[in-house]
Amino acid sequence: MILNREILRPNFICRTNQFDHVPDMNRREFCERIDKWKSFLVNEGRLRKGDLVLNSFIFGDTDHYALFFACAELGIQTWCGNYPYNNPLLDCTTLAKVKFDAIFTNIMAKTFYGNSEIFDFTEKMMERNRGKIFFQEEIDIANYDKECLYSPFVHLDDILHVTHTSGYSGDDYKFSYLTHRQAMGLGYRNADALGIRDTLALHTNNIHHARALTTYFLPAIMTCDEHLFYNLPNNTDYWPEDMVKCLEKDLAREERKVVLAQSDLVLDKLQDFTCSNTKFLLHRGKQKLREVPVTTIFGETDGPHALFINGRLVDDYYKVQIMDDGTTLVKSRDCKSWHMLDEKFEEQDGEYHIIGRQSEHSDTEYLRDILGHDDFEIVTKYGRKYLIILDDNWGTRYGIDDLPDGVFDFDFTSIHTINPNAYTSDETRQWWALKEHLYRSGFDNKSFEMFEESRIKGTDNLDKIIDNTRYL
Repeated sequence: MILNREILRPNFICRTNQFDHVPDMNRREFCERIDKWKSFLVNEGRLRKGDLVLNSFIFGDTDHYALFFACAELGIQTWCGNYPYNNPLLDCTTLAKVKFDAIFTNIMAKTFYGNSEIFDFTEKMMERNRGKIFFQEEIDIANYDKECLYSPFVHLDDILHVTHTSGYSGDDYKFSYLTHRQAMGLGYRNADALGIRDTLALHTNNIHHARALTTYFLPAIMTCDEHLFYNLPNNTDYWPEDMVKCLEKDLAREERKVVLAQSDLVLDKLQDFTCSNTKFLLHRGKQKLREVPVTTIFGETDGPHALFINGRLVDDYYKVQIMDDGTTLVKSRDCKSWHMLDEKFEEQDGEYHIIGRQSEHSDTEYLRDILGHDDFEIVTKYGRKYLIILDDNWGTRYGIDDLPDGVFDFDFTSIHTINPNAYTSDETRQWWALKEHLYRSGFDNKSFEMFEESRIKGTDNLDKIIDNTRYL
């Protein structure tokens, strides 16, 4: 079976809880919304099977998900991703490298974050590619009544979802593709492996956050009846009061629940609520004592794998081979070829642990000897090379005079010392977040402060982090 409305359960019902309460939709009403989006895609977007659509609706509401289903049923490939909120090197981004046939986004993304330059660039790119940009606020999809006369045959091996890996270094994107066959296999497998089947589905992210598409959305949409759509920003100070009240009520319900938390910060906040009969999922989370049951998931930084669950292989869906040097190969039931993970692993008593990365920078070994530790990262992008030294003491380990002389022999564009949590909302090392900052921010303190305001772990330590993040 391809991914289409047939996977929705007969008693399917969904509700969106964001800034305003959106009426519940049952299965019939949700399928009608899918049909309206299909008609809109065909008639207004002039889209056909094989075209590529960027679904960048900010909020994970019924339209966000109905649009995804509409694309799937038409054989249109979906790229789910945030519109860039920072001002990047525009000619080097996804917007320039990928030819989208249509972009669906929000006016809020254009105005609230001050992205006029980005949107001007995007409009020029789409005009050149003869594509269109659609804003959700300008589409009255509920009352759209044109007929859809296009119904292509969609095959199991047609591409459903496209994304790219940010990579740890280098200038190129590595693209990742998910077929209908793979999505269906992963969905049902993760529903059972992660205990999602037959639960009250609490969707905390849109489908381009925290690997939510394959880790939570598809498993839940395939195997659960009731779906509650939320959008939980990492900065918990921005959680709307009305949404928090709904969330408190839903978490206290007696039905069994499995909730995907996109970060330790969100998880810590959710622990403050009364969570009845609730288990949490956390991507790449640290194993530590928590007040609520938490399942940590690790697969690959940018891939769809929910491979190791609490550090172990829980079933035979994936085959894993580890070479003598830690190189790790993975093959699933729905994939004929082996896939090499970015990270290297070792296996100890059935638990899998990261021991390094596949593409370590050639200078890493020498710098490890010079610095006497490995709490650093070498980031390369567009011909530049940066040294980032991680310091849990809020940037006080090193001053410019404290660095060993040998460090300056490597021709770094700049050297930074930074607290690991100062650039990411997770407690894990999300290197892409730091790299995004480095090549988007312009390398000055003002832009760094603006960057931190949106990504910092809460606001209590903001001044402290900015004051103690050093640019050497």
